[in-house]
Amino acid sequence: RTRPDHVGAFLAAFAAHPEAFSPEGSAPAEPGRDLAANVTAFQRRVAEKDLYVSYAIIPPQVSRAATAHAWDGELIQAGVAEERPDGIVVRGAQMLATGGAVADEILVSCIKPLGPEDTDFAISFAVPVGAEGLKLYCRRPYAPAATSEYDYPLTSRFDETDALLVFDDVFVPWERVFVYRDVAGLRRQFFETGAHVLGNWQAQIRFSVKLRFLAGLARKVAAVNGVDRFPGVVEKLGELAGLVSLVESAVLAAEYTAAPDEQGMWRPGARALYGAMGLQTELYPRVLAILRDLVGGGVLQVPSSVADLTSQETRPDIDRYVHSPGVSAEERVKLFKLVWDAVGSEFAGRHHQYEMFYAGAPFVVKGYAFRNYGFEEPLAEVETFLAGYAPV
Repeated sequence: RTRPDHVGAFLAAFAAHPEAFSPEGSAPAEPGRDLAANVTAFQRRVAEKDLYVSYAIIPPQVSRAATAHAWDGELIQAGVAEERPDGIVVRGAQMLATGGAVADEILVSCIKPLGPEDTDFAISFAVPVGAEGLKLYCRRPYAPAATSEYDYPLTSRFDETDALLVFDDVFVPWERVFVYRDVAGLRRQFFETGAHVLGNWQAQIRFSVKLRFLAGLARKVAAVNGVDRFPGVVEKLGELAGLVSLVESAVLAAEYTAAPDEQGMWRPGARALYGAMGLQTELYPRVLAILRDLVGGGVLQVPSSVADLTSQETRPDIDRYVHSPGVSAEERVKLFKLVWDAVGSEFAGRHHQYEMFYAGAPFVVKGYAFRNYGFEEPLAEVETFLAGYAPV
């Protein structure tokens, strides 16, 4: 197995900026409660032991009209139930731990803005998946329902469970606590350390690779169907190429405009990075729509399972009626089953929803793009232009 890069990028930024966890002017750390030291020690341990770390940083969707302190019921969102000399007791729930069921550790925090009344929920800590009192309520996995690797090549290989975490009075020792009852500290850990931009740089690399794969599928489908010279198809493929290249170019631009911060950690350029993120909600559905348009009914006219290809009774019909010029029935069916697993299966539906809301609600993600674009420059240019002439 490989170590996931996403949470690793967040932890690297945390460890590069331990000062964010014990800001200037804060009281000296009590014995055993040096939060900055806890962060660096945990990151070092993760790197040295090659641990798989998932994270759950979103409150359960109980109410979006208020923050956790105003919800009916005590400690619905994961929060501090008790403080002890050797640690804290956590109660409540947090989501959405992708891959949590197979992870070694889970980073638990809250990226949703909290208010002054929410100090009980303003915590950040790491917990082993096997911690006593920790429950993972996973969505139904899709891979067990895959009839074969040939029929569901993506589902059978890449399904990753998402889980709601429930903390039934889970004890967390102080050495695993990074932020404690500190609303401002939650924001510092993500944004002052550079963790948010570094982690989402990794996410946009992942997104660009995913889009490139879908573009490759579209190109191959057009070739197999013999329509890749039709002007309308070329137009669709051209639009697809433009969409995918936007994300690839944004990743390259973010890297090209990267600069070291005061601690020497290189941060990708925020303008390009958040610009691509701001369009993710529109880009992914559009890419899928183009692929669906190009594949048409081909993903529906496929055998129900690989058994129809291995049976001597049915194979002759498949070979005769489900092939393309120069492409055998076996290869055509293989391709179109792969496309269906990318656009139409439960696995595909999960990824569609995931990419649309990966970084939060669209207004949140576009807010990142707005704040990081740097409107001061174009506004200054407009002001200069306006000042260059007067009413006649």
